[in-house]
Amino acid sequence: MKYAVAEKPTPLRRLLSPESYDSTGPDLDRLFEKVLRAREHYYAEATMLRRAQTLETVFGELANDWIVDTRFQSSMTRITSHPSYRKIISLGQEVLPLILRDLATSPKPWFAALREITGTDPVQPHERGNVRAMTSAWLRWAQNNNIRW
Repeated sequence: MKYAVAEKPTPLRRLLSPESYDSTGPDLDRLFEKVLRAREHYYAEATMLRRAQTLETVFGELANDWIVDTRFQSSMTRITSHPSYRKIISLGQEVLPLILRDLATSPKPWFAALREITGTDPVQPHERGNVRAMTSAWLRWAQNNNIRW
């Protein structure tokens, strides 16, 4: 029996490529192994998607708390030492695309978090204090380092 393959094969269809299976012996064993691999692939993708969605939700809640609690603060030390800001930093490299996306849409003082997470600072001395220039420097850095936001 032959299996038809769709124009854009799904992972399962790719693994079950057009081959003849006689439903006994080694053919059935190979089919079973391919189905198991497809299942593992599917669950790995689903788990990664769920993790990304959870991270985005947690980031959104923490960022919102941080913005609401510090909106009238003028001290950068107080702004960047807020517990929610610190928790965002503790999320590490995974949160970089979310910070960069937020920075690109509405610049906020994410620069300390970016420096702490990445261990670098692409902002030139003459750009310091200029939020647009600092934002551009970080977005260029992300692009040069293949970080998509």
